[in-house]
Order: sequence, then C-alpha cells, then structure tokens
Amino acid sequence: MPRWLYLVAGFFLLDTLSALGFMSRMVYRTWDGKAGDPITQSLNLLLIAASLTLFALSFRRRERSFLVGPVLAFLAVGLLFLSALWSFAPATTLRVALIYLFVILGAIGIGRTMDPDEYMNLLSWCCFLSALASIFLLLASPGTALAVGSSNGTIDFIGIFPQKNVLGQVMATGALAVLHGIRVARRRSLSKLFMLFVFVGMAYASKSTAALLTALLFCGISGFDSLWRKGGAARLAAVVLAVFFTPALIAGAVAPDTILVLIGKDPTLTGRTEIWDYVIQDIWMKPWLGWGYFGFWNLNNPAAIEIFDAVHWVVPHAHNGLLEGLLEIGAVGTALFAFLLARTIVLALRCLRRTPERALAISTISCCAGILLVGVSEPVLIISIQSFTPVFFITGLMSERALNVAKELRRYRAGNGRGQINRSLSGPRRSLRVPA
Repeated sequence: MPRWLYLVAGFFLLDTLSALGFMSRMVYRTWDGKAGDPITQSLNLLLIAASLTLFALSFRRRERSFLVGPVLAFLAVGLLFLSALWSFAPATTLRVALIYLFVILGAIGIGRTMDPDEYMNLLSWCCFLSALASIFLLLASPGTALAVGSSNGTIDFIGIFPQKNVLGQVMATGALAVLHGIRVARRRSLSKLFMLFVFVGMAYASKSTAALLTALLFCGISGFDSLWRKGGAARLAAVVLAVFFTPALIAGAVAPDTILVLIGKDPTLTGRTEIWDYVIQDIWMKPWLGWGYFGFWNLNNPAAIEIFDAVHWVVPHAHNGLLEGLLEIGAVGTALFAFLLARTIVLALRCLRRTPERALAISTISCCAGILLVGVSEPVLIISIQSFTPVFFITGLMSERALNVAKELRRYRAGNGRGQINRSLSGPRRSLRVPA
C-alpha cells in the first residue's frame, strides 16, 4: 500500500475520531449554538476529499463476489437523508446525513483496500498520538484541555477532544486496536503493552465510566480468547472467569443502579434517567419515523425546550443509544441499524471458526460489545463522527470479505479437483485384453 495512501487513511481516522477539532477550539473558542468556522469547514472539505479518494481507490481491487454490507450501509444513509422530509430542522438533517455518507464511503474504501492487521495498527497509532497530544495540551494550555461539565459544573479533562466522553471512547477504541496487534504479534511487544496501559489510564482520567468499562471489557475478551486458545488448564481458567463475570454483566444490565453505586457513580447517570422519562414521551408522539435525523434537539423545537427547562440545562442528546435512535429515526430506522449490528455479530462469529480470521473476529465482536455497552449512556452508530462508527463498518466489511474469499477458495479447490478428475476420465482409454 503506498505511503501517501496511509496518510490519507490516517487523516480520515483522526478526523472521524474528532481528534482535529481542537484547532478550531484554540483559535475561535467554543460556545452553545456556535456555527461552523473556517477551520471546521476546511476539515469537513478535507474529510470529503479523503473519503472520495479512499472509495475511488477501492475499485482498483477487483472483488469477484458481491458484498451486501455496503448496500445495507447506503440504505441506512438513504433513510437518514429521507428523514429530512419530516425533520424539524431539514437543513441540519441534510448536512449531518451528508457527513455520514462520506464517512461510509471512507470506511468502505479502507475496508476494501487495507489488510485488517495494518488497519488496526494504523488505528492504534492514531489513538496513541491523540492521547499524547491530549497530555501535551494539558501541560501547554490547561484552559483548552480542561472544560466545565455542562450538566454538573465539574472540571473535566477533555484533551484535544470536544468532550470527556469522546476522549474516553477514543481511548477505548485505541485499546481495541492495540489488543488486536497483541493477538497477531508473534512475540510479546513491550511497546504495545505500554500503549495499552496509556489507553486504559487515559480512559480512567476522562472520568467516563462507560469508556473505562468498555476498555476493560476489551481486555477481558482478549484475555479470554488467549486462555481459550491455549487449551488445557488455561481453557478451564477461561471458563471459570466467564462463569464469574457473566452474572456481573447480567446484573449490570438488569439492575444498573446497584453497579453504579458500587463504583461510586450517580445512580441516575448524572440526571440521564430523568431525561429518559421525557424522551420516551416524545418518542411515542412519532414512533415509526421519528423527529428526523438530528432534528429533535433544536433550540426552536418546543418539545426539546420543554426538556431543557425541566432539567435546567441544554441537553445535546438522549444519553442512550436506543432512545436516541427511536427519537431521531423512529422504529423503522432503529430496526435497520439493529439489523446491521446483529448481522455484523453473526459474520464475526462465522469468522471465529476460521484460524486466519480469528483475530479480526475477536476485534469485530469486541467492537459490537463496546457499542452495546456505551449505548447505555451515549448515542452510538447513528453519529458518524464517533470512534466506534467507522470501526464498526470497517471491521464488518472486512469480516464479510474474509468469508467471501474463503468461499471462493473452496469453490476454486472444488472446481480444480473436478477438473483433474474430468481430465483423467477424458484421457486415452486403454484397451482391456481379456486373457484367453
């Protein structure tokens, strides 16, 4: 792969990680309702150029089999565009849906041109550079790296990112990528272990509980896979760990208040459960198609203003992936994204049975598990400029490609074998002499 293409893919990953927006914040600062400034507009134009470049170059790689994943992704984006017809803010819907389209184009380009191992290596370095830049910014300009929380007034470490939860999610994504590198490495790499330590430490520093738990979940899944592959007593230890941790995960899903109290967090998720009560009422007002993509949380929407007044702060989203999906794109759109998630998990499980694609399968399953965990308190998948969204589409496409390549290889071997048999049968026949 040409070096300049790595630079294009690296810029695409950094921009979708929201790791470049700090330049706008340093020059123009930030405030509620801020419009796009020249730096943000330039980054968007560069993202469009990078996405189109990656997508165009992907056609140089001829695929003999048809991939369903890109078609479903374009179908989802088409629904986002279509929601502008009933959106409360159609201009915003079209603008954000257009950005989502170019993120999908770039994801398809990377998924068709890069090897899974080199993609994960590039992603881990992008996240690691973002972590180092956040630490440097904290030392050089504390006023830019720290921000006051919008809901509770606490001082949060945001680094080069727009918000602490974004910082935490990017660090969790870095943990996902570097764990992939550790799994495929032939020998233990101290540099990768150091990167993993930095990612987990930065996730903790972000004070994002969901991101920290997600990073630890990635470590647990990778550790379970490592023990399982060793067999023997190590496999038994993996089973014992799963038996102990599975009830804790179920308890966390059924009774999250108890888990939150144990780890010292507000059981109302910093007032999010109060928001959910109002959001559910608004969902039932437009249950099938929703209020339009990014069309609800608008300062001109009376329903949104009612929530702002009730909770005494400007709420940016529903703070729940499922509720945000139902609110913006309704049951129809949410069902489509849920189908994409379920399909990707199935593809990863099928790859899990094949040794060459096992590392990719573990990374894809981990990404889907992280989306489900983060989705409890943050919107996922329906936001394009988010660390997990491009990773989800890229790993899903790579998993589908791996399965199709394996299928084509089986067909080739079967056809080659039949050809050899046919050639042997169609060869010169020897006359059989019957002894007198």
